[in-house]
Amino acid sequence: MKGFDISIDDAGYTTVDSRWSRHSFPYPHNRLYFITEGEASIRVKNGGIIKLVPGTMHLLPAFRLYSAACTGTMTHYWIHCSMHDPSGIDMLSLYDTPLSCTPADSEQVRRACKTIIAHHRSMKLDARLASSGAIHTLLAPFFTGAREKKGVRRFFPVLAHIDAHLAEELDIPSLAALMPLEPNYFSNEFTKTFGISPKRFIIRRRIEASTLLLSHTSKPVSAIARETGFSGDVHFSRTFRMHMRSTPGAYRKIYRRETPI
Repeated sequence: MKGFDISIDDAGYTTVDSRWSRHSFPYPHNRLYFITEGEASIRVKNGGIIKLVPGTMHLLPAFRLYSAACTGTMTHYWIHCSMHDPSGIDMLSLYDTPLSCTPADSEQVRRACKTIIAHHRSMKLDARLASSGAIHTLLAPFFTGAREKKGVRRFFPVLAHIDAHLAEELDIPSLAALMPLEPNYFSNEFTKTFGISPKRFIIRRRIEASTLLLSHTSKPVSAIARETGFSGDVHFSRTFRMHMRSTPGAYRKIYRRETPI
């Protein structure tokens, strides 16, 4: 795990109430929570429920759809971050990490969260170093004893090629040649490793890339469609709706209107 890059997009300390229950939105960043008061729950895709109670931390991967439920109030620190290894691969795709943990020192966690809130937007070197040390402290419990997902690393050249050429046509024989493997064998091994076929993986990466552009830029939807490899606006809108439960334009409005905590 040497040399991986962590960036902090936003952070805060917030109390939510029953209105938080309407949050069922696939955000384009990893979310790190530390609960200080009250309680809530989050239902994950496989039907499991995460209990958010005081003294617990939670790390939710980006682009996943979670349904939140809060009947009273809950106060928590929240941090939006991304983590990539030197080749650009998301760390939560590379390692099997728990969604929740209970830190041994809650006060240390609280201090780390406060440090990030105070300094993560600063360009000063000392502030950036302080934020870097704090986020490493918060993430460490999730990666303690974490195992690298079997077989993922050998596909690094393919994953990097896909991300670098999303706007272009990507076919299975060309991707297989990067290994090099016979196309059918490549497809089978890829699906076995990632639980999704290469074609569906490419579509997912295009959707994820477009989501980041919609949420973090003002580029026209048509330009984003071209930049992420969709054949046209209609194709982009239809595919986006299938994966994200909204049109690209609606997703942008929702993201900007609501505080994604």
